[in-house]
Amino acid sequence: MEWYFCRLDGQCWADWFWSATTASWVQAIGSILALMVAVGIAIYSDKRHAERAKQTKQSMIIANSAKVARFQGLGLGFVEMLPIGENATSDSVPFPRLQTTVGQIVRVTAALDQLIVQESAHEDISTHTAAYLIGAEQVLMILRDAITQARRRARGRRLEDMDIPIPPESLESLREQHRLMKAVCDASFSFVTQLSQSPDAEFPELDLPEVEELGSGSQPI
Repeated sequence: MEWYFCRLDGQCWADWFWSATTASWVQAIGSILALMVAVGIAIYSDKRHAERAKQTKQSMIIANSAKVARFQGLGLGFVEMLPIGENATSDSVPFPRLQTTVGQIVRVTAALDQLIVQESAHEDISTHTAAYLIGAEQVLMILRDAITQARRRARGRRLEDMDIPIPPESLESLREQHRLMKAVCDASFSFVTQLSQSPDAEFPELDLPEVEELGSGSQPI
C-alpha cells in the first residue's frame, strides 16, 4: 500500500490523485455512500408507504363508520313512523304500513349485522351498534306480536283492510326502544364527525342501563 505525505508538493498530489490506491479508496467510499443512500431511500419509502397505508385505513374506518351511522338513522326513521309519540292521535297502524315497516326494519338490521362484521368500521361504532340492534329487535318483537294478535282477532276478515292496535304497554316499550336507538344513532353521527377530525376521538358516553353489559373493554356505554 502506498502512503502519501505531500504537503505543498504539487507533483506529489498529482501522483496521489492518479494512483491505484486512491482510486480503490474512492471506489470503496463511493460504494459505502451508495449503500447508505440506498438504505436511506428504502427506509424513507417504507415510512411513506406505512403512512399512506395508515391514512387509507383511517379513511376506510371513517367511511364505513359513516355508513353504519346512516343505516342506524334509516332504521330509526322507520320506527318514528309508528304512533309512538306522546301526542299521537291514534294507537293503531294500517296493516299494510305495519307490515312494510317490519320488512324495512328487518332489512336495515340485516345490513347493520353485515356491516359491523364484514366492514372495518370503528370498534366503538360496531360495539354500540350491537346495542342499537337490541332495541331494533325488541321493536320487531312488539310489532310481530301485534300482527299475531290481530290475526287471532281477524275472524275471517282481511288483515289488509284492518288497522292494527298497539297496546299501551307495547307503546311504552316502543318508546323506550326508540330512546335507546336514537341515543346510539345520535352518538354515532357525532362520533363520525369527531373521528374525521381526529383519529383519537372518543365515542360519546351514553347513560343506557339496558345495554350496560355490552362493550366491555371498549368505551363505557
